[in-house]
Amino acid sequence: MKKNIFKQVKNTLPLCAMVATVGFTACTSDFESINTDPNGIPAEEVALEARFSQPITSVYLNFQNRNYEYQLQQNLNADLYSGYMANPTPFGGNNNNSTYAMNEGWNETAFKAGELYVMKPISVILESTQEPDFTSIAKIIRVEAMHRVADIYGPLPYSQAMKGGSSVPYDDLKTLYETFIQELNESVDALTTFVDEGKAYKSLILFVVRIISNGSVLLIHYVYVWPCVFPWLSRNWQRGLRRLR
Repeated sequence: MKKNIFKQVKNTLPLCAMVATVGFTACTSDFESINTDPNGIPAEEVALEARFSQPITSVYLNFQNRNYEYQLQQNLNADLYSGYMANPTPFGGNNNNSTYAMNEGWNETAFKAGELYVMKPISVILESTQEPDFTSIAKIIRVEAMHRVADIYGPLPYSQAMKGGSSVPYDDLKTLYETFIQELNESVDALTTFVDEGKAYKSLILFVVRIISNGSVLLIHYVYVWPCVFPWLSRNWQRGLRRLR
């Protein structure tokens, strides 16, 4: 019996030695870098990136698939006046937005979506980082959402919003649109430089380029449309035009 035990130990020693050798040599000082995807997103930045979900999906409100809010923000608001939608029945005794008897319950959602679902999470992002890619993308998303809200309501809490206090001042349209144009110019320039210098993760280059394109489209909207309505945008018109060339 003892001979069999010694024989088994003798036969397994080479295998144990091999396993130990492989185990010790597998641990290297480069383990972290070897096992990191060079095209991926660092783990410490994932939480920050997750904050973009709500504002992005709230530009045309479909955050968490709450379709009734999209209907209130879009269908029963701008869509009624653009000819895309019409009420199938005389809702509320035909006293509703479609007959210019403004329904308060219908009219608050676009404002709430802009301030709570876009401005608030974007303010958290801007307070959390100074990285030019994150801040520029955040500002472009914010402008994309809030210029639509300004088109509906006019003056809005913007430059001083989400900073605390018992009351928040409203920015007039002149201040709003000049701020929009300034933020778009700065953000598009910063992102373009960021990509040209090769700092964007390879897996995100297409996304960043699309954001740059989106920001440029918004600039075109302001450069060619708003100066016709608001003459005080003329000086920004020239700057924006140079930026697009």
